[in-house]
Amino acid sequence: MAVRISTVKSSSTLVVVASLLPPPPTAQPGGMAAVFADIRKMGTEGKSLKHVTADMKTKNNKPHVSEKYLTAVNGESSGTKRKAGVTNAMVPTKSPRCEIVRDNWVVENYHNEADVLELPHVTMKQLVYISSCSNSSIHIPTKCKSVCVDGSKNVRLILESVISSVELVNCESCRVQTIGHVPCISIDKCSGVQLYLSKASLDCTITTSKSSEMNLNIPISDDGDYKEMPIPEQFVHKLVNVEEQPATAKLHSAVSDLYA
Repeated sequence: MAVRISTVKSSSTLVVVASLLPPPPTAQPGGMAAVFADIRKMGTEGKSLKHVTADMKTKNNKPHVSEKYLTAVNGESSGTKRKAGVTNAMVPTKSPRCEIVRDNWVVENYHNEADVLELPHVTMKQLVYISSCSNSSIHIPTKCKSVCVDGSKNVRLILESVISSVELVNCESCRVQTIGHVPCISIDKCSGVQLYLSKASLDCTITTSKSSEMNLNIPISDDGDYKEMPIPEQFVHKLVNVEEQPATAKLHSAVSDLYA
């Protein structure tokens, strides 16, 4: 117990006064000592603390990643194993096919054919559909109803005669040559098309849409000489009678002077 001493000066006498001081506060433990002190104060509550098992420790728990997330990131489920060395370039292409489907001929997936593909059994009532071919030559020596070439590249098509029309859609660098009569040729979304007309097909009507780099070749002699003419792909559009009668105005379109 501490004693505080003070002096009181009174006239001619010095009086010493001693008084008791309260004890200083007890220093509270810090750090982990404070934690254990609190646990001891809990008494019976401290006994309810559960023991941390191995599976409850963070270091033993692997992060959970859903299979849906793995599929979105990797493009495949976690249970699917990709074979080593397999790439998209090694995926085999479809097999060539030349057969009758619903009474019409279907020619597909012919690539880099060294020999000319002949279709001698096509009849006048049948349509010939040529699709996904490249670097190949196809010959139809008989008269058919119509011919459609779709999604092909560098295909050389030789026709005898067609009753209805010849169509080229989504093709590139294709060549069509007529031997007999073809009344109509339609070209849609193509580039680099070469047309060779026979004398019997000089009255052919040619319709183009969204296509470029097209040429028409017509015979000028019996020796196999042809005259090449570009098929226009640039046009000039102008309104007619718009000032006088706007309600009845018309749009006049003409081939650009580049083809004059």
